[in-house]
Amino acid sequence: MAKVSEVKCGKCDRYYSAVRAHCPFCGARRGTQGKHARDIDNLKAKMIIGIVVFALLVVGVGIGLAVNGNAEPTPTPSPSGPLNAGDGVVSVVSEPPNTSMPPEPSDTPLPSEPPPVAGATAIEVQYNNAPLRYDELDAQKKPTGNKELTLPKSTSIKLTLKITPSGIEDVPVWTSSNTAVFDVVATDTTGRSVTVTWIKNGNATLTVTCGGKTQKVIIRCGK
Repeated sequence: MAKVSEVKCGKCDRYYSAVRAHCPFCGARRGTQGKHARDIDNLKAKMIIGIVVFALLVVGVGIGLAVNGNAEPTPTPSPSGPLNAGDGVVSVVSEPPNTSMPPEPSDTPLPSEPPPVAGATAIEVQYNNAPLRYDELDAQKKPTGNKELTLPKSTSIKLTLKITPSGIEDVPVWTSSNTAVFDVVATDTTGRSVTVTWIKNGNATLTVTCGGKTQKVIIRCGK
C-alpha cells in the first residue's frame, strides 16, 4: 500500500496529508508560510533595506566630498571703511610689465645745422640800390680813397648796406664823424637801412662797420 506524503502547514507548523488543500487543524490554505518563516523573511527584508540605506549614505558622502574638493575657496571680504596708519595693512600695487619694444634706430641722417658764417667778406654802402661813387680815381679810373655823397641843404636820404655773404647776422654800426654836419639814424632793427639828415654846411665822414669789415663815405653837405 502506497504511503501518502505529508506537508507542513505554513501557519500552524503542523503536518497533514498532502491530499488536502487546506490544513485540517487551522484551515489555512496550502502553501501559506509559517510564523517562523515570516520572521526569517522579515529579517531578510530588514537586512536588504539596511544595506540599501548604507549604500546610499556612502554614495552621498562621496558626492559631497567631490563637490567640496572642486569648489573654489570663498574670498575673505576686505574690511570696509578707510584704513588707518595703525591698522598695519600695507597696500601693494603692482604695475603691469612694460611689453613695448624700444624704437629701432633710424638710418635716416639727422638734418645738420648750417655752419655759422665766420665773417663778412665785403660790405658796400648803396643809394637807391646802387653803389656810391668814389671821391678820387687814379689814371686807370680806379678808386684811390673813400666813397662820397653830396647831400643838398635841408634834405635827407636813405642808405642801405649790402653784406657779402648774406648769412651774416651782425647788426651794422653807423657813426657820423661830426653830428653837427649830418646825423645818421637806423630805420629798422637789422641796422642795414639808415637815414642821413643834413644839419649844416660842411663835410664829415660816415663810417659803417659789420662782420669785421669797415667802409667810410664822405658826406658833403651843401649850402
